[in-house]
Parts: sequence; structure tokens; C-alpha cells
Amino acid sequence: MKDNLQTWSGDAQVMKTFAFSRTSLTVLTVGWLLLIGAGFVALASYQNQAGESAEHQSAWEKSPLIQRDAAQCQLLVFLHPHCPCSSATLNELARIQATCQNRLAIQVVIYYPLGADADWLQTPNVKLAQQIPNAQWTLDPDGNSARELGVRTSGHTILLSPRGDLIFSGGITSSRGHEGANLGRQAIERYVCLGEKTVDQTHVYGCPIFGTSDEEKTTTQPRKASDGAK
Repeated sequence: MKDNLQTWSGDAQVMKTFAFSRTSLTVLTVGWLLLIGAGFVALASYQNQAGESAEHQSAWEKSPLIQRDAAQCQLLVFLHPHCPCSSATLNELARIQATCQNRLAIQVVIYYPLGADADWLQTPNVKLAQQIPNAQWTLDPDGNSARELGVRTSGHTILLSPRGDLIFSGGITSSRGHEGANLGRQAIERYVCLGEKTVDQTHVYGCPIFGTSDEEKTTTQPRKASDGAK
């Protein structure tokens, strides 16, 4: 009888331990799934968070970047060399160039803070921009041209007609770092190749051109090259 009681007591203890372990495993599993779900939600929220839109659109007509050509539309693409989201923009830009070819003059405007080291521009983004056939690129010291045009986000793209009319302003990706069919690329290709106007504005998905490092956060107003770094 005593042996049976001891056996029953031992079995009960084993069952209690097993039940506790199973409960703990369930709690851990649920917690793990919740963390994964929260991570996916945060990632999706970040990918779909648009940058600031352009302002001061009237300044575009006076910008030295605008080069009217009766035979070509002009595409301006503003780029921060260190924005990881902008590699998708550049790959989309390469697709646009392949479709539109010599009907479109592409100019990549690359932000460059005064006083930065020479290797500051040695990034994958700059290399990608330089590899796009027939695309021109120009440095924008301290982002003065971007500021004048109200451009705030890397990847912002502006399409102008041969007469210099604004046709499209926005992004050419559907989310941060995401390649694939999107309204911006479609709008540019349809206008350049077919003369059809579709959407004239989309969200820009990229990093801020200004304020992405401690050095750049001190730059609040446009400066001239003669001013030097501060």
C-alpha cells in the first residue's frame, strides 16, 4: 500500500512537472510568435513610410539643372549616396532608361556635404548611378539645388517635358527598397514613349537627404562653396 502511494505521488509530481513545462512552452511560443508579428508589422510600416514631398515647385523653372531640349524629356533624380533604400530607385531608373532610351535625358543629382572626405562618395549607390547608360550625374554641394527645388528625400524624381513643363514629381518605387512595377515608373514611361499623362505625383520612399548624420544635422541653410565646411 505504501509503495503504491509513493508511486502515485511520484506520478503526480511528474504530471505536474510535465503540465508546467507544457504551459511554459506554450507561453514562450505565443510570445515568440507575437515578437515575430510585431517585427513584420514594424518592417512593413517602415517600408511604406514615405519621405517628405517637394515644395516650392515654382523654383523648378529657374533652376540651372533644367536643360530644355526640343527632342528630349528630362528626368532629374535626387540621390543621397548613403541611402540604402535608393538602390531600388536606381535599378528602377535603369529600367526606365532601357525603355525610353534616347527620348529621355537622365541626370542624377548626388548630394555631397561640403568638408566631407574624398571617399564619402565611394558608395554602391554612386557606382550604380554611374553604370546607367547615357545617364549624366552631377554633384550637389550641401544639397543647395535640392533645397532650392524643395526636394527633401533621396529618390525624388522629376520629369519635365521638352518645353520644361512639369509632368511628374515623386518616387519610382512602391515602398522603401522595393523594386517592381509602380505608378511612378509607369507614368514616366507612358509619357516619354506615348505622350500619355497618367499620375503626376507619387510618394517618395527613401531616406532624408539632409540630417542623416551628426555632420549634416548642423547644415540648416544652403551654403556657398566658398563658405567652406562649418
